[in-house]
Amino acid sequence: MQMRRQPYQTGKGFTLAEVLIAVTIFAIVIAISSQFFIDSYATLYKSQTALEANRSSRNFLDVLAEDGMEADSFVIYKDYSGNVKKSLRITNGNSGDFLVLAETELGTLETEYIKLIGYYAQKREVDEYYDVLIFEYDVPSSLKTEPLETLVNKAVSASNNRLLFAQVKRIGSEGMFINVDSGNIFTFHGIRVRFPEQAQPSKILHTTINVRS
Repeated sequence: MQMRRQPYQTGKGFTLAEVLIAVTIFAIVIAISSQFFIDSYATLYKSQTALEANRSSRNFLDVLAEDGMEADSFVIYKDYSGNVKKSLRITNGNSGDFLVLAETELGTLETEYIKLIGYYAQKREVDEYYDVLIFEYDVPSSLKTEPLETLVNKAVSASNNRLLFAQVKRIGSEGMFINVDSGNIFTFHGIRVRFPEQAQPSKILHTTINVRS
């Protein structure tokens, strides 16, 4: 007696239409998820940029205030230059972009300068904003009694500058440093750009500093 072999039953496969539908649904889910992550990242980036802007603003104002209160006097010039003269000093009520803080030796009959700290605004090449740079100059013993402008020019020629605060916007046409009371009180004011790619300004930065003299 011969045994009949049962035919092999194979599993039913997916049709082309079913595969296309599944792929389409999967693509839609991926697209929605991707857009969600992109939007989330953009929001996070803007928040971090805003926080960093506020943090750098506070740090800059803190450094400026500390240096200003340690200084014995200051002078302001219209622009950063290695050829300043006494006649170019900014007078009371006027402003400029080059601030020099001076520390002097105490207990001497004549003024002896021991250290200069310079702050200046420099126009950026890539946009309409400014960067604030700083230099420090320790006056050699042999030059301590030289006129202040002579020392400023030597400090500028030394080119020991570094970036302190980036992307600052002017308020009107005024310089960023204002001479409130010659040698005693000065003010900084400007606008910190929070989102440079959108040119959206943050709050106005303004501080008034009384040097220790």
